[in-house]
Amino acid sequence: MKWKSFLTGGMALVVLILAIYYRMDLQDKRNVVHGVFDASSLTSSSVVELDGDWEFYWGRLLEPKDFLEGKQGTPTWIQVPGNWTKDLEGNAYPKTGHATYRMTIEHLTPGQVYSIKKENIRNASRLYINGSLVMENGSFNEEGSREEGNTPQTTSFRAATTTATLIVQAANKQYLIGGIAGPLLLGYPNAIKLHNDRHMIWEVFAFALVLSIGVFYMIFYASSPYFRKRELAILPFGLTCIFTAIILSYLSQRTLSLVFPEISFDNLFRIGHISNYVSITMLLLIIHRTHERFLSRKAMRLLAAGYSFCVLFVAVAPPLQFIRLGTFMGIINLLIVVTMFLKVLIEFYRGSDWVEPRIHAVLIGALFCVNAYTLDVGAYSFGLKSDMNIGIAFVILYALMLAFLVIIRYYLTFQNNERVSLELGQSLHSLSLAEQKSRRNEMAFLQAQIKPHFLFNVLNSIISLCYVSPAQAPELLQKLSGYLRQSFDRDSSSEYVTVRNELDLIRLYVDIERVRFGERLQMEYEVDPETLEVYVIPLVIEPLVENAIQHGVMSNREEGRVRLVIRRESERLHISVEDNGRGMTPEQIEAVKNSVGKLRDAEGSGVGLVNINSRLREYYGEELTFETSRAGTCVSFYLPIATEEKGEQLG
Repeated sequence: MKWKSFLTGGMALVVLILAIYYRMDLQDKRNVVHGVFDASSLTSSSVVELDGDWEFYWGRLLEPKDFLEGKQGTPTWIQVPGNWTKDLEGNAYPKTGHATYRMTIEHLTPGQVYSIKKENIRNASRLYINGSLVMENGSFNEEGSREEGNTPQTTSFRAATTTATLIVQAANKQYLIGGIAGPLLLGYPNAIKLHNDRHMIWEVFAFALVLSIGVFYMIFYASSPYFRKRELAILPFGLTCIFTAIILSYLSQRTLSLVFPEISFDNLFRIGHISNYVSITMLLLIIHRTHERFLSRKAMRLLAAGYSFCVLFVAVAPPLQFIRLGTFMGIINLLIVVTMFLKVLIEFYRGSDWVEPRIHAVLIGALFCVNAYTLDVGAYSFGLKSDMNIGIAFVILYALMLAFLVIIRYYLTFQNNERVSLELGQSLHSLSLAEQKSRRNEMAFLQAQIKPHFLFNVLNSIISLCYVSPAQAPELLQKLSGYLRQSFDRDSSSEYVTVRNELDLIRLYVDIERVRFGERLQMEYEVDPETLEVYVIPLVIEPLVENAIQHGVMSNREEGRVRLVIRRESERLHISVEDNGRGMTPEQIEAVKNSVGKLRDAEGSGVGLVNINSRLREYYGEELTFETSRAGTCVSFYLPIATEEKGEQLG
């Protein structure tokens, strides 16, 4: 709703301003009355348009001497500026041909230098002041134009008397309508120069701005493969601005011919017509790529084919032919642009949600500017207006609208990427939490595997003692009760325990096994006291001791010896368990490292080793190291030193 109100109010305001401007600009000024202009009110800073009713002689190229000799005949009167298709008396004339205009300036200051500027006389002309030829554009004679030429020109003259007579010969062979389309300007030289400079600066500024925007788009298109694929309209954005800038350079002050004077007038028109067709094709492509509901692919291909034909025709056809085509295509262009504008506007007010509202509104603004520009250029082309200032202003607005459109589209793409990134981040965070929970569950499962395994071994020992030495069974049960109490008192939600906790469990377990094995089991502890408060994952040391006793002591008929070493080495914790059993085979070690196979088949046990290796790899990225021979086995590993349960390492 906000964008609808803003757009409606903005367009209504612009239409109102344009209506007031055109009403004032198109009203009959008539500074020249019945072929005479009174220059008594002319000041050093004023510039006067010599508008009004001039003497008109159709079909004749009269020179000053013809008027001196009275050969001019009876004139008719015609409005200047304007086309020559009809005079003030209602007589109609052909669109092409030649004619002579004449008017007189009175009350000049003798000896004062004055300047006159010719804006637009179609499409070749000569200007005589007080009998002298002071300006010529193009080449022509009674048979017609031999070379077209219509560029703004300025000349000066010194008033010999209080009166000056202006005679203008005009010829048109190829343009759609001939005549003095733009006013002749009169003023002091400094005033005319200031007027010229202002117009030139305005048009050069517009040309440079629109061209710069187009070049920026093209550089962006060439240098950004990612955005080139994502933003399909960036190429037509750039091209329509570049070719619109070229159009500006060949109209009005014709800055293109000033920069490249070697370009003929015919080729200048050729460049202008080609630029016009390419520019409107790119505009239609922008509309199509904004959404195909505005302009379908089939319609776009049809229009592109038509305009491509026009470009080729202009490139090879004679000027008269492509100018006639340009007259017809001007009407077609107007119908297409108005139709597109109305279609996009209607969809906007219907509340169509298939185009983002800001993009929709800016596209309407761009099309509004194109229509306003077309209207202004049309009025200028038909001699209804003396300049294209309004049209040039709308071209600038059009280019800025397109720039704004690209910015919005880029911003929306960036915003969408940000949203997707945020959603992806949230999903990854949820996945990370789920993964952590899964890992904790998996580690809890691996940890839970060890406890039944341990209980199974202890209960087997108690059962054996009940047959061999019943008196020792109660002591063993009491040790087991203490061990279980220690295990159950531990926080089940904790992922870490201290080395001290782990040693308490190990000592309880060893005491139980000593009841069973007696003097056959010799346990040695070599523990660095400063490691007692270091945090490790639960049951990462005890199963190694258990495995050493079960597969070291039990396999050794003589004395079995197990040695536990826990010490600090730099910033790491080194843990090793050594026994004097029969050792391990390479196949058993490989099975532990790969966490595959069943060590029970090879070793009689080994769930603890596989379990510990898996948890070390998951939590720390470490693995068990084996040194084995027939004289025994040493299993060791390293852990980072952490004095807090969350695992913060010591610095």
